[in-house]
Amino acid sequence: MRTIKAVTDTPCAIGFGINKPEHAKAMTMFADGAIVGSAIVKIIEEHGENSNIPLYNYVKSMKAAISG
Repeated sequence: MRTIKAVTDTPCAIGFGINKPEHAKAMTMFADGAIVGSAIVKIIEEHGENSNIPLYNYVKSMKAAISG
């Protein structure tokens, strides 16, 4: 990430193995953002059509980790 940020002002995000709030928080030391994919897919897989509340809570916890 340091190499990439040294040659561009474009915001950079990391997206491998980010599935817990503490992972996202740790990435703020290196990146401008965190990409979460598999964890969201797993929530949808587990809850199906009732995933709106679990997804909301998950995303809220991730945002809180990187914001505060």
